Amino acid sequence: MARDQNGSGIDNGSRPMMFAGGWAQKQLFARGLLSRIALAALVGQFAVASASAQETGATAAAQKTRGADATIEELTVTGTRLSTGSFESPTPVSVVSTAELEQRGVANFAVYLSELPEFVNSNNPQTTTLWSLKNGSTYNDLRGLGPNRTLTLLDGQRFAPTAPDGTLDMNVFPTALIERIDVVTGGASAAYGSDAVAGVVNVITNKHFTGVKGDLQYGQSQYSDAKTTTGSFAAGAPLLDGRAHLVASLDFERDGGVRRQTDRPWGVAAPCIMHNPAYNGPNSQGISQRIIGYNCTLSQATLGGVITSPGALSGYQFGPGSTLEPFVPGANYSPSSPFMSGGSGASMGQDRYISVPYDRHTAYASFRYSLTDTIEAFADASVAQSHGDNATAQNWDFGSITINSDNPYIPAALRPLLAQNGTSSFQLGRVNTDMGFYVADSKSNTTRYVIGVEGKNAEWTWNAYAQQGETNYLNLQINNRIQQNFLYAVDAVTDPATGQIVCRATLTGGAPGCVPMNVLGNGSPSAAAMAYTHGTEEIAWSIQQQVAAASASKSIPTLPAGPLAIAFGGEYRKESANGNVDPLAASGGYTVVSPVPPVIGTYHVTEEFVEFGQPILKDLPLASLLSIDVAGRSAKYSTAGTAKAWKIGVSYFPVSDLQLRGLISADVRAPNLSELYSKGGLRFDTIYDPTNNKSYAIDITGGGNPSLQVETAKTKSAGFVYKPRWAQGVALSMDWFDIRLTNGIGGLSAQDQINFCQNGDQQACAAIRRGPNGLITTISNTLFNVAGERHEGIDIQGQYTRELQHSMFGLPTHLTLNLASTNTQHWTQTPDGKNFSELAGQVGANVGGSGVPKWRGNLTADLAIGPGAVNARIRYVGGGKYLNTWTTADFAENDLGAVEYLDLSARYRFNAEGQYPYELYGGVDNTLNKAPPVNPENFFIVGYTNYQLYDTIGRRFYLGIRARF
Repeated sequence: MARDQNGSGIDNGSRPMMFAGGWAQKQLFARGLLSRIALAALVGQFAVASASAQETGATAAAQKTRGADATIEELTVTGTRLSTGSFESPTPVSVVSTAELEQRGVANFAVYLSELPEFVNSNNPQTTTLWSLKNGSTYNDLRGLGPNRTLTLLDGQRFAPTAPDGTLDMNVFPTALIERIDVVTGGASAAYGSDAVAGVVNVITNKHFTGVKGDLQYGQSQYSDAKTTTGSFAAGAPLLDGRAHLVASLDFERDGGVRRQTDRPWGVAAPCIMHNPAYNGPNSQGISQRIIGYNCTLSQATLGGVITSPGALSGYQFGPGSTLEPFVPGANYSPSSPFMSGGSGASMGQDRYISVPYDRHTAYASFRYSLTDTIEAFADASVAQSHGDNATAQNWDFGSITINSDNPYIPAALRPLLAQNGTSSFQLGRVNTDMGFYVADSKSNTTRYVIGVEGKNAEWTWNAYAQQGETNYLNLQINNRIQQNFLYAVDAVTDPATGQIVCRATLTGGAPGCVPMNVLGNGSPSAAAMAYTHGTEEIAWSIQQQVAAASASKSIPTLPAGPLAIAFGGEYRKESANGNVDPLAASGGYTVVSPVPPVIGTYHVTEEFVEFGQPILKDLPLASLLSIDVAGRSAKYSTAGTAKAWKIGVSYFPVSDLQLRGLISADVRAPNLSELYSKGGLRFDTIYDPTNNKSYAIDITGGGNPSLQVETAKTKSAGFVYKPRWAQGVALSMDWFDIRLTNGIGGLSAQDQINFCQNGDQQACAAIRRGPNGLITTISNTLFNVAGERHEGIDIQGQYTRELQHSMFGLPTHLTLNLASTNTQHWTQTPDGKNFSELAGQVGANVGGSGVPKWRGNLTADLAIGPGAVNARIRYVGGGKYLNTWTTADFAENDLGAVEYLDLSARYRFNAEGQYPYELYGGVDNTLNKAPPVNPENFFIVGYTNYQLYDTIGRRFYLGIRARF
């Protein structure tokens, strides 16, 4: 990835941001499908128009002075609204070019971005294996502050979120027309508004592409899975005698995923973290409390069920056919430890997905028409669909099934033991693999429509537009257990009147249609009983967004060093959500993802911004250029009130090849629809009430908080860019950053809310309800502005490009070296405003939100020789602690080493000088097939390594062809 050394480039990001959204549940995918068909037809028409244009090349060349080839875009920087001129931006901006993506043979640019060192713990199909919602999606996360604090733009304009939490699945973008991707690695709220706390990802498209191009690729792992087919096609042509230009694209990707951890050699070992049986308390000299065990199974659950009740029955399990068998403890077995090695226990980790299967389709079209030589109208339309299905886990019961002694399924061998011990019931621990897996099936459809006009004359550059769009989402939780039906079914008895086995509740007139279930022994549940106890939970939502915006910029002659650049504008934006769930899901009747009350609500905002850039000194000794950049934004939210953001930056060139830059900014994020309006379920908790010195149980409800205020953050950045004149092709940049989030949106425990209220916090008091007797009856365990984070580190980027003097094989030879690395010095979190944790240097897989190694980086070398080229990349993931608060006395393997991966690729262009050039390319990712380090989750559905940090697919081959006409 190359650093934009001067913060400049052709960038549609000078336009104001905008939203889009909507909902129509019954037509969830019908409209999207029609849109795709229509846009596919347009691609075919453009192909014909393009071919015709090539046949009349002289005419097309004569049209370059107007219409499609006379672009009106200003020269701007993604991190600013100003045209550059003699002004240089102080904002660090990294650029990922189309050439870089093609060199790497990238099938999904969003997954590629997640491998860059600035992005931390981004979500993709490999990290969503246990997600019940949004599985298979890709959400990029700058600095690890969360995807909802990374603002993602298309041509400088917002895109409709794909979920009520404000996040955006990157699969919605038109891959075929991507020109480059700008990454602003710092707060940019003053320029672009809410959500840009961590920075901005701006996807820039080619609005004036002419011709036809396509790219097809197939890839798979060496284990014959992770089979991926991708394709992208684009066409564009001038129309109406050159006054208009039309472009369109289609993209698709189908990834077969990887179904089981045991499909990899590193997964067969089945590691987990377990208690060390040799540990004997604090006086255990040199003995760790925890160790890594292998062939891990659950100590309190088997496939056919194990009796977990203490006493004489403990130690028995049920085999096929409900036979009574002795439970075989594994190595390191302890009733107080969830895991053991081997034995009779069940394993849930072996069936965990490594990567979620998914497919995506995107269609896009853009039409631009020159009203005059200086004014252009435009209209854009896009539709994106994605589908992921994920068998998340079996349903389970760790001692929560009660079997009464009169259950007729109890084997004869067990009945004497029950009688001898006077036992009326026992508890059963079971992993219900024979009842199938929970399957999360997610589908989304996102549409976006934009119309606008923009112009430029000798003094002004301006634009105005309106946008409408929608995201419709449907999630099915297939084979979800209906908890009450399950409890009815397992409580089986013999009907004294008929001698038939029935549900106990049936004898008392309840549970109509109940089918008794035998859970004693693997394979015992009948198909009829499973149909009665399982169903499909349906969750649907819609996000609607509309925007109207306008902005303008100009340069005003002021100082001798250069003119004052000024940009200003305003916008109105509205966002709303609506949802629907089936009644059983709303009442909490299913076992997982339940209750799920719909998110229903809306907010609107009006914003105004202004930005100034002024060169102060120029072409003086030790002051080749000194300029300042000042920006401010005021936003008035219908929910969160007024929020203000600002930025002050300085760019200083003591000599022309060295830039020193720094900035300080105040950034904001407004609460999203989910945080404002989500409705939580009901649970119970025991609290201490200081007003009457009593402890008692109360009801706890969750959900959003309409009273939330905006989050605020202060960002500081300082660094340099060096492009020495004495070493042509060399560029180096280094930037220190410090982001401090305050007033962040987070949750409190019920007891913390009581304590905060006792100390005078009125927001906490408002969530507490008391009855007539003065006792607390209910606490709304909602979200508050109490969280905080700090991220501090250094970004280092380097590039070397050179045309080699002595060409190889008599062919022109070009060498490019790129280095991108990030050193995270501090990452502290405080979710409740009181307790702090340091996550920098923490690489454990199960720490309630993984940390990040202190060092991450990529080193890429590309050597092009005539029509051929080879490319090599080393990905470096630094080592660290499994958990920073642990020592080796807590965990024997608390220190984990660094990991490096080698990716190789090659490409060759045929008929390079001809009319129809095409290029074959291929490569091998993780060439050495390096297995991820043993880094298991401390969780009963065990992930055997850290999916957010390491390559879990293994060696992967791909081959593709791209062509342009």
